[in-house]
Amino acid sequence: MSIGMRMPLAAALALCACASSQRTLVLDLRPLHGAAGREVRVDPDEVRVYNRDRPILTLWARSPEDPRCAAGAMEEPGDFGGPTSIGMKLCPAGTGQDGWASWHVDVSSSGRSLRSLPMKFDYEVALAPDGSELFVRYPGSAAQVSLPPGPIAEAVKQHPELLGAVVAANLAPLAPDGRYRLVRR
Repeated sequence: MSIGMRMPLAAALALCACASSQRTLVLDLRPLHGAAGREVRVDPDEVRVYNRDRPILTLWARSPEDPRCAAGAMEEPGDFGGPTSIGMKLCPAGTGQDGWASWHVDVSSSGRSLRSLPMKFDYEVALAPDGSELFVRYPGSAAQVSLPPGPIAEAVKQHPELLGAVVAANLAPLAPDGRYRLVRR
């Protein structure tokens, strides 16, 4: 390949890399009345939750096993150096007449359970009519996440069940009143 051909190819690859990185929103999921947050990266069909610069949970909008469902994976170091891996399958469990979408989560583990995550749990999500808030209900609790207008709200609206699962799995920082906000990092 000649030098003349390499330059346009390198420029095209650089443009593609920039375009794909611009689709990822790097956000902070914070209690409404607190500064500490959890880094959340939102792509069109994926949500990743970070702890100290490493992903602890990745959720995909489409499960490779069942296209109706979403899927996810958690991993952290195990007790004796080996990692503990958790798989999650999030399947729709119905839509109520009140606009809430119900989801059922099955968790499978290759080791001990992480973060007191139950092997099965259910939760519900709903968006405010104007798209400014995501509401999450799960056994014994409820949460509300304020979504700023623009690309953040648009990204969450595509798959609200993914951010809802993060909250329902207790991977968000503690918010005593159940109120959160998403802000750019």
